[in-house]
Amino acid sequence: MESLLQDLRHSFRTLRKKPGFTAIAVLTLALGIGATTAIFSILYAVVLQPLPFEHPEQLVMLWRKDKHSNLNSVSGPDFLDWSRESDVFSALAAGAIYDPALTATGGAEHLYGIQVTPDFFKVLGINVARGRTFLPGEDQGGKNHVVVVGKGFWTWGPGADLTSLGKTLILNGEKFTIIGIMPEEFRFPQIWGITDPEVFAPVPIERLQNGNQQMWVIGRLKSGVTPAQAQAQMSTISRRLAEQYPEFDAGTDIVVQSLHEEVEHGSRQVLLILLGAVGFLLLIACANVANMLLAQTTGRYREIAIRMAVGAGRWRVIRQLLTESVLLGLAGGVVGVLLSIWLKESLVSFSPQGSIPQTNPIAINFWVLVFAASVSVISGLIFGVAPAIQATGANVDQALKEATRGAGGSVGARRLRDGLVTCEVALSLVLLVGGGLMIRSLVAILRTDAGFNPRNVLTMQMTLAESKYPKAEQLDSFYQRTLERVESLPGIRSAAFYQCCSLERVAAEGKTVTESAIAEAPRALQLGTTADFFQVLQIPLLRGRGFTASDYSGEPRVAVINTIMARLLWPGQDPIGRRFTAARVPPKWFQVVGVVGDIRWWSTDNTRPQFYLPEMNNWMNFVVRVSSDPSASIKSIRAEVAQLDPGVPVFEIQTMEESRAAESADLRGIAVVLTAFAMIAALLAAVGIYAVISYSVSQRNHEIGVRLALGAGHGDVFRQVVGQGMRPVLIGIVFGIGAALLLARLIASMLYGVRPSDPLTLVAVALLLAAVAAAASFIPARRATRVDPIIALRYE
Repeated sequence: MESLLQDLRHSFRTLRKKPGFTAIAVLTLALGIGATTAIFSILYAVVLQPLPFEHPEQLVMLWRKDKHSNLNSVSGPDFLDWSRESDVFSALAAGAIYDPALTATGGAEHLYGIQVTPDFFKVLGINVARGRTFLPGEDQGGKNHVVVVGKGFWTWGPGADLTSLGKTLILNGEKFTIIGIMPEEFRFPQIWGITDPEVFAPVPIERLQNGNQQMWVIGRLKSGVTPAQAQAQMSTISRRLAEQYPEFDAGTDIVVQSLHEEVEHGSRQVLLILLGAVGFLLLIACANVANMLLAQTTGRYREIAIRMAVGAGRWRVIRQLLTESVLLGLAGGVVGVLLSIWLKESLVSFSPQGSIPQTNPIAINFWVLVFAASVSVISGLIFGVAPAIQATGANVDQALKEATRGAGGSVGARRLRDGLVTCEVALSLVLLVGGGLMIRSLVAILRTDAGFNPRNVLTMQMTLAESKYPKAEQLDSFYQRTLERVESLPGIRSAAFYQCCSLERVAAEGKTVTESAIAEAPRALQLGTTADFFQVLQIPLLRGRGFTASDYSGEPRVAVINTIMARLLWPGQDPIGRRFTAARVPPKWFQVVGVVGDIRWWSTDNTRPQFYLPEMNNWMNFVVRVSSDPSASIKSIRAEVAQLDPGVPVFEIQTMEESRAAESADLRGIAVVLTAFAMIAALLAAVGIYAVISYSVSQRNHEIGVRLALGAGHGDVFRQVVGQGMRPVLIGIVFGIGAALLLARLIASMLYGVRPSDPLTLVAVALLLAAVAAAASFIPARRATRVDPIIALRYE
């Protein structure tokens, strides 16, 4: 212990005597440690930390799996059957998206909420801060007009004034009483993209029984029951239900999945990739500091040699040098933790809403600090061990004789420095390739033809209360009057409503239509639209006609399809007048009256079979094509809707271009973060190359002076210095390309329109790094050509 304290005191004194070196080393390490800690804090909260519920290991999700292994939502009757027949759960609950319109002073406001069965709060093991949760029977008609409000409601301006127990809210034109208020710290387990429900309401039992409600199901296992046991029982129940209801459940299974797995779905891979990227950045920082230490130990070569000559053992000196390295690492860790707080907040705020699950708060907590401390110590050992071994490896007598010349010129030291540069370049190339592939994917998305014209189009959503608009005729009347009023506004060219999208299995007339046959049929996107939809989005009509007013009566049932669906169901034939069914037994036939061009609803999606129906429901998207600036028409459109019905909310207003850009926001975020880390890595690599070559030139002044005195040209010296600097760089590029080809496969699922082995990206990155290295070599090489032979020889 005494010797350790002695090493610490000596290390403090040594580092204090070299403030410039210490500051640069600490800041370099802080960059790598800070980025690594920030990413780990997010990874810990999302993947490693248990969910903030009572016995979270008992919480599971239940899904319905079809013959193609697709996990689907659950119908109300299925949920009721599962609840009755299973005995491995202490409680089961179901939920669905609930988006009511709150009628308050000043018009209607859209709320984001969920409808749940009464046991929902029991399953999660949570309670309200004030009031109570739902009681058994409060899902019955006449008793279900009660709500629990969440933080998103009572922290929202108008909601704050309405939040009190017993207060009445008008939701979708009906009165609901607030019976409970959720605690501020409650975070909803992100299911179906729901992040922060503003209201919780009971699912009406009638809706569960009639099968129209598609839901997610969450359960709590009984104590001592494993997920495998629950899966076995639910699979048995699934087979029994398939025998009892073959038209609905044949060929399906029930999947029991950890709730934590559902919450982190899609995030684990991205976070692990980003952690690997910042790990590379940290290794590059360590290599830079290791090269700095090699230069510093050269200046201390005489001191080290004397200590070993008077009896200090090699491992004793190595321990002393490693103590200095670990102190540098810990200092870098302290600054890095401070930097990580800012980085973590920036990453979370920069990410699209819902892309990073925040069921657990993302914070720099105890375990994150333990991680940061461990990384700091390990980093200190990584960048300290090679210089320490190198500095103590020389013969003592020889070292004392040549102390004034230093150890920096030794072949071993040069090879070590070149090796570190090679590692920096290889790691930087891998990061740059990752960022480059992401950027190429974004460019491919931007260049993809959507099949329609999104410019000067506003998109928004409306919800109509079922209690006020229970019939299709009432919906049709409201939507048509809305279209007439909005299209009469100045600057409005056309408008339409549409509903997107459900994925249905389709079969042409003439095929066998049974439950098993439908289960094997191809899928197509189903959309409901008003008549001018194709005109608004400028989707070309290639054959037949669009919808007319008479089509909305429902007889005969007609449809417009795209060319992919036409080729799929009737290859080489004219589809006009032919009929198909959409996943129904007995079949419900639709006659094709028109064929339109193929479109991509989502930027990163391929074109797929699509069919359009003249149907409308209580939740529709509203698209409006304007003559100029879309945002200038928002206020007038809202006013027209409010005049028709002040209880109809208009929300999610944005341009179609903004909507499509949001679809690739996750990819854009990953690309920006990866590219930023890669550019920092390239900068560190450039600094490392510059430092190594500068140091090499300073150590070879005598040699360069002799060569110039013997008649070597300045150009020869310049080329030699640049060549020696570029040699490890080129080796690093070769190794980096090999590593990039292997590691780029990890992000293959995130790429669009580009292969992981894209040669253009590899060549561009390699040339970029070579150019950066050449630029970093230029200044030291120029300095070498200006060495005065007389002064260099006299100094030696």
